[in-house]
Amino acid sequence: MKKIRYTDYFLERLEFREIPREIVEAMLNKAVERYFDVETGRFIAVQRVKYKGRYKRLLVAYEEEGDEITAVTVHTVTKRQVQARIKRQRWVPK
Repeated sequence: MKKIRYTDYFLERLEFREIPREIVEAMLNKAVERYFDVETGRFIAVQRVKYKGRYKRLLVAYEEEGDEITAVTVHTVTKRQVQARIKRQRWVPK
């Protein structure tokens, strides 16, 4: 398991969106949907999770170097948005 670091911006977004850190840690370690964003040069983990009493699809953008992951941002994303980014080849499967 890789060490996970969080940027200050990430922690602000996490608090603002009231997303439990445990959800993010589980996503970074076990998410099935993983992509590389060719526009930003970051990796993307997407997973449908129970959050605020409902199931939502969350996106975590992160950077990976050696045995360390740096989480950059987190937000909800629709299935349609994910499919569009794959279709435009902005996101390529990891």
